[in-house]
Amino acid sequence: MRLKQLGEEPLVSVVIPVFNRAKQISNCLLSVCNQTYRNTEIIVVDDCSTDETLAAVARCEDPRLRVVKADRNGGAATARNLGIEAARGDLVAFQDSDDYWVPHKIEDQVERFRSLSDTHIGLYSGKIRYGKYGPGECSFVPHPNDHALSDRILETTAYKNHVTMQTLMVRREVFDGDLRFDPRLRANEDWEFTLSLALLGKIAFDPQPHCIAEVSPDSISRGLGRNVSSMLYIVRKHRCLLSTYPQALGQHFYGISRILSRLRKYRLANIVILHALRCDRYNWRCYVAFALNAISRFMPIPRW
Repeated sequence: MRLKQLGEEPLVSVVIPVFNRAKQISNCLLSVCNQTYRNTEIIVVDDCSTDETLAAVARCEDPRLRVVKADRNGGAATARNLGIEAARGDLVAFQDSDDYWVPHKIEDQVERFRSLSDTHIGLYSGKIRYGKYGPGECSFVPHPNDHALSDRILETTAYKNHVTMQTLMVRREVFDGDLRFDPRLRANEDWEFTLSLALLGKIAFDPQPHCIAEVSPDSISRGLGRNVSSMLYIVRKHRCLLSTYPQALGQHFYGISRILSRLRKYRLANIVILHALRCDRYNWRCYVAFALNAISRFMPIPRW
């Protein structure tokens, strides 16, 4: 992939998909519009909201803001793709409609991009997440000691996704080909996208926290059923890539089985565990989970 040289002040396109976030979108836009780096265009993609989201967006009178309206509700992946098509910038960043950026987020990342080699197609940073482990609880994602090294981004992403969409910034050229978010996914589309992105080049990490995210009750990541179907779809789609890292593939099968267990689908969970053991027969957790699932089919046991 040929990357053009970035100018002194490259245009940054910020893509924000939104669906029924009338109460949250204003604060999100405030954090984006008030960035210290000013050469930006802000693209809000409305995914057929049925509340007052568009009215809330209209109250933001920043001339850099544009609204793209989807023809039908297609989910975050489809909305982001519409934003990518509308983007005119040299760099593309993504933000979620209920999260906030620190004021110097874009400025820091543009400056970091200038210091990277031409083999780097993107970079991401840390975020502070509230509410995942209970009210008032916060965590730093990813942990500074658990990030993906840029020259091993593909291998580490095969195991788990370290890249958060709210902090990701990429070169516009990565979208000159077929790379897009998979519209068939309604969960885990960020991991699938990062797997595809990592095939194209290096992605650098900045440990500075640039985003503040709150886990809301209707968060996509909390839908267990959608998590199972999306994970199975991604594993099938990227089976050749993931098979290169059999322990990673086994880890994903084990994770799917754990979700199925929580849904009380114990027989299906054990079928998936057998796939996990074919990938990594030394994973002792699989044997324990298999036994507990077998017992749970006939008698209740405490949640494990």
